[in-house]
Amino acid sequence: MTPTLEDGQYVLLMPSFLHRGRLQRGDVVVFRQLTPPWGWFIKRVVGMPDESIVLDGGRLYADDLLLIPDYIPAGPDGKINGNWWNGPDEYFVLGDNPARSTDSRAFGPVPADRIIGRAWLRIWPPKEWGRVR
Repeated sequence: MTPTLEDGQYVLLMPSFLHRGRLQRGDVVVFRQLTPPWGWFIKRVVGMPDESIVLDGGRLYADDLLLIPDYIPAGPDGKINGNWWNGPDEYFVLGDNPARSTDSRAFGPVPADRIIGRAWLRIWPPKEWGRVR
């Protein structure tokens, strides 16, 4: 999630049961990895439930609305174009450093029940304390 978050930083989470259905585009969320080896990801929500997501030539669209122009390079798998559909309880997530991020471009939309919380506050190291934006 560089530059928003760096390795070694700790964040407080607002648990998912407190905000289910209230996640917004741009929220940073933590979720359980969808396939083994099990672990955790922290990514930014860019696609909401029941949206069509299109990545075309580096531009990101949600339901034909241009979200990010000239921002998304090829992902770790070399994929630069794609189409996804978020189900009624799924979110499309991207890392803030898309050239080096494994995100929904690789594993698809994230089911809401995999999201454990929204990153709310950076608490470590102390000099970096503050809200996660």
